[in-house]
Formats: sequence, C-alpha cells, structure tokens
Amino acid sequence: MSGFIVGAGVLVLLAVAFVLVPLLVPLRGQHAAAGAAPAAGRQAPLLALAAPLLAAALYARVGHLAAWEPAPPDPHQEANRLLERAVGLAMQGDQRLDGEAAQLIQQALAIDPRNVQALALAGAARFEHRDYAGAVALWQQVLSQVPPDSREARSIAESMAKAQALAGEAAER
Repeated sequence: MSGFIVGAGVLVLLAVAFVLVPLLVPLRGQHAAAGAAPAAGRQAPLLALAAPLLAAALYARVGHLAAWEPAPPDPHQEANRLLERAVGLAMQGDQRLDGEAAQLIQQALAIDPRNVQALALAGAARFEHRDYAGAVALWQQVLSQVPPDSREARSIAESMAKAQALAGEAAER
C-alpha cells in the first residue's frame, strides 16, 4: 500500500510540474501560427490535471477494495478439503472410515449434501458398519449424479449389489 501512495505522490508532483511549467515559462518561438500555439498551451495543463484525478480515482478504487473482507470460502471446496482429510486419516489408520474420518465426512455432507465423493464415502462407512440399507440409499444418490456409463457408476452399482446381497443374507439369519 505504501508503494501505491508513493506512486500517487509522484504522479501529483508530475502533474503540478506539467501545469506550472507552461504557465510560468513563456512559449518561445511559437508565435508563427496564431491559433496553434495557444491551443497547444491550453492542452498541456488540462492533460496534467487529468493525471492526479486518475490517481485519485485509482486510489479510491484500491482503497475501497482494500477495505473488503476476503470472500467466504466456497462450500464445495471446503467440503472437498474435509473429505481429503478424512481419506488421509483412514489411510493412516486401519483403512476404516470411522471415528474422526466419519465425522469429517458428515461435516462435508452438512456443507454440501450433494457432494458425490462425500455421499460415496458415507455409503462406504455405512457398509463397513453393516448398515447395508443406509449404504445403498447413499449410493443411489451418487448414481443419480454421475453419468450412467461411467466407471464411477459401474463401481457404485457393484457395491450396491454386494450390499443388497449381504442385506439379504443378514435378513435370512
């Protein structure tokens, strides 16, 4: 910010010099064309006055921008950050999506309820806890958002089939 103030000060000094020099120093050797010399003499001060006005406008704009608070974080990015941390915790631990990892997944879903990765991981966490119906319900939400012929859709469909088969076996017992 101080660099900007110094730059604005230099512009003001230059503008003052451009205004004062033509006014204080008589025009030499330009008396031949009666209409040209006075017009040229009048344009320099007008142009010189424009520089500080532009500097003031720029300062007002930058000063206004500097007073702004940073934009709030994008909810989708915040949810993805939480999910990355959850996956990292699961990978460091016993490869399970429970404890703090499960809490982070739930926080991500609270921020972005349609986040495909959060839904898929929440479904996987429910599958690990043998809540097969809950896993299938979450994975159906994923399937509604991904292209039907995608690798993700095939993987989720396979997981759903496995969960439904395990749910059927559990019901028979």
